[in-house]
Amino acid sequence: MKNLLLICSLCILTTSNMQAQHLLIWADVTNKAIKTSFVDGSNITSIASTQTSLRRVRVDHINQRIYWTEGGSGKIKAVDFDGSNVTDILNASSNIAMVAIDATNNRIFYTETGTGLIMSSNTDGTNIQTVVSGTASVQGLAIDLINNHLYWAEFDAMTIKRVDLDGSNQVTVLATGTAIIDMHLDIPNGHIYFSERTNNKIQRVNFDGTNLIDLITTNDVKGAFAIDLNLSAIYWVGEGNNGFINKANLDGSNQSNVILATGATLAGFDMHFDPTLVSIEESKNRSFDVELYPNPGYDKVKISASPFEKFDLKIYNMSGTLVRENLNVNSETEVDINGLHAGVYAVYLYNYQKGAVTKKLIKY
Repeated sequence: MKNLLLICSLCILTTSNMQAQHLLIWADVTNKAIKTSFVDGSNITSIASTQTSLRRVRVDHINQRIYWTEGGSGKIKAVDFDGSNVTDILNASSNIAMVAIDATNNRIFYTETGTGLIMSSNTDGTNIQTVVSGTASVQGLAIDLINNHLYWAEFDAMTIKRVDLDGSNQVTVLATGTAIIDMHLDIPNGHIYFSERTNNKIQRVNFDGTNLIDLITTNDVKGAFAIDLNLSAIYWVGEGNNGFINKANLDGSNQSNVILATGATLAGFDMHFDPTLVSIEESKNRSFDVELYPNPGYDKVKISASPFEKFDLKIYNMSGTLVRENLNVNSETEVDINGLHAGVYAVYLYNYQKGAVTKKLIKY
């Protein structure tokens, strides 16, 4: 009964707040602006205006910063979500095409078109290092911190490749035979999502290059896109003079239009899930104290329950689904949350003598 009540309360709380937790973020090339909206296309806002040669966009979810590349100038720029603190991060001698953010370690990975290099730096542009050399027109770039991998797509060579984050152990994951434009990872499920220009598709393949499937095959020119594992959705940008943003389920079903930007060319695209806006009623118990740390967490979280000797631990996602269960664990325990999607979870602790407590856990 306690578990049922917890699940019901989660469903009620998340239904009213779900859209406010997510933002669509894109580059409007025609109007020279970085823009955002809610996931239903409402509340369109210009975050950074008078920006030239806008290309790719990526989000730092932890520090709530938007990064983008400026085509032809070799620049990476950034702005806070509220439009403040517009900053030139890098000014390279070669054109920068792609950028990917490692917010956990405050690093940026980026590609130089003219030199064929994949580089990394601190998020302030310092401590520049070469990661990979000899690439062919990289148009997709994504980081897997769990498995210590960097993935990229080579437009001209029509391949997806992978290295360790230190640049070692390079392998070709997939020879696609198509010109790839953008890429995102579903790390918990071991999937690479990518868009390609040859046949105008969005496709998915396993991390090992197996089980390639078509997801979106409608006849529009697909460019940048993003996936939202919390909403189980794909959003993509249609390029051309009348740009648009469309959405579908992760399997490609239920396609619909979200934003129609008549007369505007749209470029880079990403999404933001804001777990701090999710409401969870944290229960308290005078018989004991519970601490979760670090919270937000990325790979592991430590749970301290005093003065328990033993307790049952259950973690639920926002749909009320049980995703972790450890029974009869010690009062000081560590839980592996590597395989969980980024989002908000309810941690439920129970001791038959002391009662129960619910705590909110944020997973990045």
